[in-house]
Amino acid sequence: MSGLDSRLLAASADAETGQQNFKIFRIYQYYRLLLSVILGLSYQFRSPSSPLGSIAPELFVKVLVFYGLTSLLAVLSAPLQASSSAQTRGIFYFGTLILDILLLTLLSYACSGVSSGLAHLLIIPVATGSIVFGTRLGIFLASVGSIAAIYSESYLNFVSPNMESYYVQAGLLGMTLFSISLSLQYLGFRIRQKEQVNRKQAASIQSLQQINQQVIERMHTGIVVVSRSGYIINSNDSARKLSLNPADSEHDAAAMTQLPPPLQEQLDAWLADPGQALPTFQMHAGAPELLASFTTLEDSSDAANILIFLEDYSQLSSRAQHLKLMSLGRLTASIAHEIRNPLGAISHACQLLAESSGIQPQDRRLLDIINTHSGRVNTIIENILAHSRPRQQAAELIDLPHWLEQFTASFCNSYSEAVDCVLHCEDQPLTLYFNPNQLERLLTNLCENAVRYSSQHAGRPHVGIHASRPDPALGPLVDVVDLGPGVPEAELDQIFEPFFTTDNQGTGLGLFMCREICEANLARIHHCRNHDGQSCFRIQFAHPEGRIH
Repeated sequence: MSGLDSRLLAASADAETGQQNFKIFRIYQYYRLLLSVILGLSYQFRSPSSPLGSIAPELFVKVLVFYGLTSLLAVLSAPLQASSSAQTRGIFYFGTLILDILLLTLLSYACSGVSSGLAHLLIIPVATGSIVFGTRLGIFLASVGSIAAIYSESYLNFVSPNMESYYVQAGLLGMTLFSISLSLQYLGFRIRQKEQVNRKQAASIQSLQQINQQVIERMHTGIVVVSRSGYIINSNDSARKLSLNPADSEHDAAAMTQLPPPLQEQLDAWLADPGQALPTFQMHAGAPELLASFTTLEDSSDAANILIFLEDYSQLSSRAQHLKLMSLGRLTASIAHEIRNPLGAISHACQLLAESSGIQPQDRRLLDIINTHSGRVNTIIENILAHSRPRQQAAELIDLPHWLEQFTASFCNSYSEAVDCVLHCEDQPLTLYFNPNQLERLLTNLCENAVRYSSQHAGRPHVGIHASRPDPALGPLVDVVDLGPGVPEAELDQIFEPFFTTDNQGTGLGLFMCREICEANLARIHHCRNHDGQSCFRIQFAHPEGRIH
């Protein structure tokens, strides 16, 4: 029995196949109930010449009632069958089919055997078993049906020798049962084979879709699929983050159905002239600059959907900035070779002349000017080289409050006189991705400027550093505050240009290099007044989750 159980279990092991077999057998159970009702009504209103129950009416009635009751119980127990194990269902199916073959054979016997035509009802349970169980059990059911039909006909001729025998018809019925069983088994095999191939293909397609979805979701490029009217059909996580307004929640961005107005304007402009070069834009004030590109999805209709690619322009600028610094490094290497040697010769000659006893005081003043400006030119070259050499250290995740505490302590200790250094960090997580060496150079330059201008205008060296994060959609904000007069409005557009300076002793490269460092690390710097009206250089760092590192 264990071998039979294993085959019954295998027939219903696969979840999908088991579900299909359950549906097939449920239809078969309704068929059994309907057949018992039809046979009962036909027997109740039979004509005198009807073969129903002609040999053994009492047996016909008892078997038919039992057949009807088992059919009704099978229909009512369908929920219990659905919750049972695969092996239990397989045994139940097999037992029901064997019982049906025996009961239908008894009904056929009570109606004068094969000649009544009732024996042909054996085709249905044999066909059902062949579909549900497959080869071996299907052949077994066909064998049981054939043997039952032939034995019934033999027994009928034995008890009623005067009746005409129908052995040939019984044999043909057995051949029919085997033919139908084999045909349905072959068709079922082909169908299951095709379904298996389809399931594999569906699984492969689903796997590819999941991979594509993961790739699209993890892309830093925002991707949006929209209709021509601007209705959002689909978008990835980067697009939702780029279109998120600080006043909105992430849930609002995910539920967004219409393009934001700035992006809608870009779409309208592209639809009006697909060949034009669109400018960069911002989703909202303080957001990074974006560059949108559009393409029409392959579709033969005029209402084809549009695919939008959103690039964070600050990241593109960062890559361009990196290439520019590499080019500047090669240029300054050439400058160092071509200018430093003559500059060294000039400085050396100036020193030799200064040691001469025949130099007049007015000439010595000229030598001092030459020596001073030679040193200034050398400082300019040193600054350019320091900021243009390739940095091997990559960006790191920095805990800003802890890092600023160490920086301010080190910066104040670098001065011989006491520096009034005020550090304030808001009580909230403040992290950023930045090159630590470049961050130190950036803040050192800004703090040195703050100390210098505070000393000149307030009479004491002072620098204030305030770290906060007022916008959760962006990274931390750092203000470097001084007591100086600030930058005149007319010079705001020039202070970050190279070699622009208002200090006779300055090189004009400090703020230029600060801007270069910020752009290389996806940050932005500008001059403003803080809430107290003090001069302030404000650095807006990139969001740590959106930073490419």
